[in-house]
Amino acid sequence: MLQTRDSFLIAKQSNLGYFMAIKKAKASYWADVLTKTITQNIWTAKQFVAPRNTPRFPSLLGASDPFSINKAFLDYLFPPKDLIPAMGSLSRDPSAEPHTSEENKYIVMKSSSSLAPGPDSIPFSVWKRVNLISSWILLDHLSPLVAFGYHSPSSKDATA
Repeated sequence: MLQTRDSFLIAKQSNLGYFMAIKKAKASYWADVLTKTITQNIWTAKQFVAPRNTPRFPSLLGASDPFSINKAFLDYLFPPKDLIPAMGSLSRDPSAEPHTSEENKYIVMKSSSSLAPGPDSIPFSVWKRVNLISSWILLDHLSPLVAFGYHSPSSKDATA
């Protein structure tokens, strides 16, 4: 098709009319939405209309160069682990009586089989079966801990 000045002006007018129609349709749509807005969805409407003021990435305090930004991200994503407490001296508690096999069996059987496993990933139902087969295994391992009043940090953790 041969382009002439008249065809160029017609195309320009059509383009202008097209974008004006879109602008008018958007304004009409939002006027309609805002007139039908109730208190439950007013914040949703505000979110659509309001300009984005918040940055896409969180601000990193004190991070102005690439190295400090890298360190800030690493510290956030991989926080340093708590230091293991210093080894102290344990002394036997004279008032701690040794557990009996029956007490141990009662305590283990009374506990729920669906308890979350610890860091070793062994479900509590396995410990129940071990106790049924050979109750002395748990008794020999737990009695010194009870006698010294020591609860290891790993025994306090559970994996959900």
